[in-house]
Amino acid sequence: MPSIKQQFKDTSKGGTQQFVSLGMLRSLKIQIPPLELQHKFTDVIQFIDEELVRQSECNDRLNDLFNSLMNKCMSGEVS
Repeated sequence: MPSIKQQFKDTSKGGTQQFVSLGMLRSLKIQIPPLELQHKFTDVIQFIDEELVRQSECNDRLNDLFNSLMNKCMSGEVS
């Protein structure tokens, strides 16, 4: 199957200013990965998203601890 770029070259019309009609866009053939690979990709992305949430929550807790410790240091509670 030709690449999208090649399909545009083959179907566009015009001289200096190339034109691609809506009909041509609708007829483009786009390769998509097999459904099993799409599911694997989705699982990986979901894992990464969940890890980002966990890391963000951990970062928030560490910032709270840091701010608490700084307040105690500034007030003289910690020497």
